[in-house]
Amino acid sequence: MTTQTTPYNPFDYLESKEEINEYLNKAVMDDDPRVFIIVLGSLAKKKGMAQVAKERALTAKAFINLFLATVIQASLPSKK
Repeated sequence: MTTQTTPYNPFDYLESKEEINEYLNKAVMDDDPRVFIIVLGSLAKKKGMAQVAKERALTAKAFINLFLATVIQASLPSKK
C-alpha cells in the first residue's frame, strides 16, 4: 500500500493577516536567514509574489531587494 502525501504549506492554515504577519515577523527575527527565505517561498507559492508584495505595501523593487539581501546574508559564513 502506498501512502499519498501532499506538500505542506503553513499558509494554508494561517487565516488572518495578523497570523500571517506574526509568522513572517518571527521568520525575519530568526537567527538563521534561511528560515525567512523558506517562509517567503511558502507564502509566494500560496499567493504569488506580486500579491505578497502588494499586501506588504512594498514596491516590486523593494520586495526583490529585501529577498536578495536575505539570500546574500544566508550565503555568508556564520559568525557563531
